[in-house]
Amino acid sequence: MTTWFDLQGGNNAGHTIVVGDAKYDFHLLPSGIINEQCLSVIGSGVVVHLPGLFSEIEYNEGKGLKDWQSRLIISDRAHLGNYFLLLLPSQELILLRSARLTARYCMDGAELLT
Repeated sequence: MTTWFDLQGGNNAGHTIVVGDAKYDFHLLPSGIINEQCLSVIGSGVVVHLPGLFSEIEYNEGKGLKDWQSRLIISDRAHLGNYFLLLLPSQELILLRSARLTARYCMDGAELLT
């Protein structure tokens, strides 16, 4: 089995892969995932935006991606972005910056810790 690694980056750039009539778009998923003989790894230097990852998987499943679940490994050291900050009103973000609070994402939800 071949192994394909994405070791750094995030979902801001991407690759388009065309196989036959299928056109796959990849931003977070390693493009090797379309090869059923390939183990794909999202490494420790990748910033994972979970809603983006789920959306990308769903989109590419619609294009024909299948049986990927057993061939995708996400490092336990990959970074999860603190995207919940984007949901705060801009006034609260200004207060956060000026007070020099640290935002941390907790597994049971988002909390702001000083």
